[in-house]
Amino acid sequence: MSMESMLICRYLLVVAAVWTAAAGASDAWLEGQFDIRSGYGTSSHEWQEQKAQLQLAGQWETGSTGGFRLAGLGVYDHVYSRSEYAGTPAEDLRNEWELKDAYWLYEGPTYALTMGTQQVTWGEGDYYRVLDVIHPLDVRYYLLNYIDDFSLAKQSLAMVNLEWFGDDWTQQWLWIPEFKETLLPPSMSRFASPNLEWVYQTWQGLPEDKPADFSLVDSSTGVRLSRGFDWADMALYGYYGWNGDPVIGREVSWQRRTVLGISLSRAVGAWVLRNDSAVWLDDAVGFDGSGFVERHRGHILLGADLAEQSYSLSLQAYQTWIIDPGPEASLQLPAQELAVSLYGDYRLLGDDLMLSALVLHNFDTEVGLVELKTEYRLQDNIMLSALLDLFWGDDDHTLLGGYQDQNQITAKISYYF
Repeated sequence: MSMESMLICRYLLVVAAVWTAAAGASDAWLEGQFDIRSGYGTSSHEWQEQKAQLQLAGQWETGSTGGFRLAGLGVYDHVYSRSEYAGTPAEDLRNEWELKDAYWLYEGPTYALTMGTQQVTWGEGDYYRVLDVIHPLDVRYYLLNYIDDFSLAKQSLAMVNLEWFGDDWTQQWLWIPEFKETLLPPSMSRFASPNLEWVYQTWQGLPEDKPADFSLVDSSTGVRLSRGFDWADMALYGYYGWNGDPVIGREVSWQRRTVLGISLSRAVGAWVLRNDSAVWLDDAVGFDGSGFVERHRGHILLGADLAEQSYSLSLQAYQTWIIDPGPEASLQLPAQELAVSLYGDYRLLGDDLMLSALVLHNFDTEVGLVELKTEYRLQDNIMLSALLDLFWGDDDHTLLGGYQDQNQITAKISYYF
């Protein structure tokens, strides 16, 4: 975030704090979740994860007008305390603390205003980001965090979020004066594939051109217009911001991203059908020696969900392609990708026991993941879980591949308060 952006955000938060304090907080609450999980590698025959994780969230309300919300995430992974990680970038994964929410909310009769660090979710898709492009990802643990909780793998951003509720249309306007880059698995860490090691070696010695060093005029903006019709719920999206993924050329650079799209959802009997469609305009897809290669990219997702009393199903198909890709040698991304996701769960013992399975597969990059999970609610605030994660991939085809050796059996206990 630029210095002038930081000053403006701090000023707005100070004004909000004074306003809320003057009104007098009428209600406050604190909640959280504490997890302990241990993962044993079926190929490495060693503990790959020994993690304690704490999530805390608190909110102070001022009657019916709004208030403050704070939420944070703390993680300690004992695996990265081993001597082989000492002094390596992977050692940073041993412990960390991240502020997920720190915002002020004011609700008027026809609008809601939120200012501060927060997350916004766009679109109808799960796992595949067609429209949900605002927040850069944290993939240091590959997809494990994203599967467990979408918010854990998305990096929060400072923004001003205004929602206006009209008679027909609901409007959402975003101003985002902060930039963060995608967090990749650090060198020497569990999910640092050989191709990622190449990326880190390539970065060494190259200058970096980060939007974080830019001025206020380089902020990101977004608008969402939504309305319910008799035939479907529809939303239109426009985003002009940044791509958190780096493009490597003569320098390591992060490029602008422009997205136009639409989402639809409709109930058909017991099923809910949903769709995300978008075009990413002039997206940086590679480098050809003379400059960055920019191409339009099309994205479409089709989904169907079924929720019954004792079970649920979710099916998705995702297609993305580079429009007029040109010479493949200049691309750092696949010219097209087709992927699917399948999810199902079955609940027993009055919903205290749940068996679930998730399959993700990309047909073009040949990367996939299967997660089998059993969850048992021991008490209202204690959950026991057992997971089996199976990976497959090919380093010759994809950056985040080669994880066959990361198959893992995990035991987890969660305490809610």
